[in-house]
Amino acid sequence: MRDRVAELEQIVAENRYNELQAISTSYSLQMPLDLLISSVMSNLPGMAYRCKVDRDWTMEFVSEGCFELTGYQPDEILNNQIISYESLTHPDDRDYVRMSISECLKQNQPFRCCYRIVTANGEEKWVLERGSAVFSDRGEAISLTGLIIDVDEQKQAEKALEESKIQLNQQAQQLQQTLSELQQTQTQLVQTEKMSSLGQMVAGIAHEINNPVNFIHGNLIHAADYTHNLLDLLDIYQKHFPQIAPEIQNLIDEIDLEFLREDLPKLLTSMQTGTERIRGIVQSLRNFSRLDEAEVKSVDLHEGLDSTLLILANRLKPKPDRAEIKVIKAYGCLPLVECYAGQLNQVFMNILANSIDALEELTPDRVAARPSTISIETEVVDGWVTISIADNGSGMTETTRQRLFDPFYTTKAVGKGTGLGMSISYQIVTQKHQGFLECNSELGKGAEFMIKLPLINLTT
Repeated sequence: MRDRVAELEQIVAENRYNELQAISTSYSLQMPLDLLISSVMSNLPGMAYRCKVDRDWTMEFVSEGCFELTGYQPDEILNNQIISYESLTHPDDRDYVRMSISECLKQNQPFRCCYRIVTANGEEKWVLERGSAVFSDRGEAISLTGLIIDVDEQKQAEKALEESKIQLNQQAQQLQQTLSELQQTQTQLVQTEKMSSLGQMVAGIAHEINNPVNFIHGNLIHAADYTHNLLDLLDIYQKHFPQIAPEIQNLIDEIDLEFLREDLPKLLTSMQTGTERIRGIVQSLRNFSRLDEAEVKSVDLHEGLDSTLLILANRLKPKPDRAEIKVIKAYGCLPLVECYAGQLNQVFMNILANSIDALEELTPDRVAARPSTISIETEVVDGWVTISIADNGSGMTETTRQRLFDPFYTTKAVGKGTGLGMSISYQIVTQKHQGFLECNSELGKGAEFMIKLPLINLTT
C-alpha cells in the first residue's frame, strides 16, 4: 500500500491526474477519486490545486498546504468564496502569469512560472507554479491542475547573491581604478624625479659652462682690440725703421710675420664665433631645463622644440653604421602659449627620442632607398595649437599603437626603455594642459604624433 501511495504522489507532483482513475481501478483502491487525490496531495509540499479555465480561474480543489502558503484556509479560496487566488497574485505579476499560462495552453504544453503573491498578513512571497491543462474531447481546455510551492528563501538568496555580485563588481572596479591611479602616480613620481634630476644636471652644466665662456667671450673683444693696436704699432715701427737688425729679420722670416698679420684677426673672429655658439647652446640647455622660470609661463614653443633638437643633435648626426637623420621643419606662425614649459619640453624629448629610436632600427638597405627623416609642423587651427612630429620609420602594429600610452608598456629591449616616457607625455598633455595627444601609425609607414594644446589660461 505504501508503494502505491508513493506512486500516486509522484503522479500528482507531475500533474498526471488523468492517470489517477486508471491506477485507482487497477489497484482496487476503495476510496473516491477526489478523496484519493486529497489524501495524496496533503503529503506534498506547497499547495496542489485544480481550477476552471474561466475569467476568475475558479478553484475547484485546493490542498491543505494552502494555509501555510497563503495564510488563507482552503475553503476560503475554494470556489473563490472569500477571495480568489488570482487576487493574491502581486499586481505587477498578474499579466505575466496569465500570459505564461495562456501561451502554454495554446501549445498544449505544461506551464511553469515564478511570481510573487501577497499573503493574508500582507507579506510578499515568491512562489513557483507548475501545472498543465485538462482538455475535453473537442480539444478545449476545461481545467488546470498544478502545484504551487514556496521559493521565497531561494529567491531571497538569489537576490542576496546578485547584490553581492554587484557589490563585488563595484569593489573590483574601485580597486582597478585605484590600481590605475597608483600606477599613474608611480609613473609621475618616477618621471618627475628623473626629469628633475636631468633638469638640475643640465642647469648645473649650463651654469658651469656659462661663466668661463662669458669670461672668454668678453675678453676676446679686448684681445682683438689689443691685437689691432699692436699690429698698428708694428706697422709704424717698420715705416720709421726700415733697416732692421739681422736677428730681427731672421725672427720675422721664421714666424712668417705677413701670414700672422693676416691670420691673427681671423683667428680671433673665429674664436668669438665659437664662444657665441657655446653661449647659444648654454641658453638652449637652460631653456630646456626651465628651472629659472615660473612653472606656468607664456613661451615660444618653437624655442622649446629647437632646444630639444639641439640636445638630441648628436643622435641625429651620421654614424659609421647609420646615415644622418634629417629634420624637416615647417613652423607656422604661433603665438606665445601659456604652458608648463619644462614639462612640454619633456614631451618633445620623449617623442623625438622615440622617433630616433625607430629610425635607428631601420636596415641600411631601407635607409639607402629612403633617407631617414623627422618632420615637425606647427600651426594654429580653431583656437588650438597643433604640433605634428612624424617619422618615416617602420611604424607599429595596431596593438602597439593602442597600448602606446599605457604605463610601463614598451617594445624596446631590456635596458633601452622603461615604458614611462609616452605615458608621462600623455598625462602632461591631457591632464596638465587639457589637450590631446594622438598617434597615427601603420606598420611599414612610419608614425605621426599629434599634440593639440588649447589657447587658454591655465592659471584660471
